[in-house]
Amino acid sequence: MAPKVSRGMKTNKRINVNRLQKEMKSQLLYSGAGFVGFADISDLRFPDNVEWRIAISIGLPYDSRIVDRLDSEVEAFEKHLQETCESMENLLKVCEHYLRQEGFITRIHFAKNLPGLLSTFSHKMAATKAGLGWIGKSSLFVSTEFGCRVRLATVLTNAPFTSGKPVTESQCGDCIECVKACPYQAIKGATWYPGIERDELLDAFLCDRIRNEYIPKLGYRHPCGLCVKACPVGKREY
Repeated sequence: MAPKVSRGMKTNKRINVNRLQKEMKSQLLYSGAGFVGFADISDLRFPDNVEWRIAISIGLPYDSRIVDRLDSEVEAFEKHLQETCESMENLLKVCEHYLRQEGFITRIHFAKNLPGLLSTFSHKMAATKAGLGWIGKSSLFVSTEFGCRVRLATVLTNAPFTSGKPVTESQCGDCIECVKACPYQAIKGATWYPGIERDELLDAFLCDRIRNEYIPKLGYRHPCGLCVKACPVGKREY
């Protein structure tokens, strides 16, 4: 699905931006989001020439019980990924509703790979700029609460919300659990920092190619997720 721009509805009432931000965040958390953060992206330039001020980063946690069994119950994990995708779309609609009713413009970004296996917008970058976590050695976003066990999405807006403090350092330290978990050595073990090229962290083409090889057998690309399961951050005790 292509990025969607909404210009909102005209309103004459005075907007209490701080209240709007708090209410919208509370409603998103109530609706199932694991976290909501706000990133200052006023320094970025976009092809549409819209001066986006804030990236709203929304995280939807995976069910840890399903993640912990993903290597033995592949179909259940794949189904769960699809379900969280649908749930995220509902969260994005909630976010868009709050912004549009106050007359702000929005753009919803769904994760969609382009040639080069790159997205139209980096959800991971938005989440780090919002102060929600860092990028792991696996090239996955690592939430301080949920680890890699989370789906990300982003809403861009011109609303003048208060932004979080960006995370600029990896907290992985000497941990290489994701590196050891990858059966194809696609994860290179480098430490993330803002501006590092993805290829220094992960051979995304190798990962993609091997997962695609399962399509004839499974009917869908293998979800793998072994690096997600291996990350010690976010693991739950039952």
